[in-house]
Amino acid sequence: FMDEDQTHEHDSSVVSLAVKVEKEVNFAMLENWVRRLIVDEGANLYCYKGIIAVRGMENKFVFQGVGMIFSGGSSDAGWKKDEKRVSRFIFIGK
Repeated sequence: FMDEDQTHEHDSSVVSLAVKVEKEVNFAMLENWVRRLIVDEGANLYCYKGIIAVRGMENKFVFQGVGMIFSGGSSDAGWKKDEKRVSRFIFIGK
């Protein structure tokens, strides 16, 4: 769909932020942070997704969203006994 000779430019106003947290997350604090982020910056968020290790939750918390539309919850996938409970998520926006 793009010619090999065609130049390609990235929009410098689009940025991404990837985060890795190597400890369990407090669910109430996570919920408040995500709510505030979506309300304050939802118009600037193109997409976001992640897997969170929530303290006291056996299964992985999985979320994704576009703008102010958020979907998330406990997944069917549990943490394996030898798997490190690490949270990873990414936000793409301007």
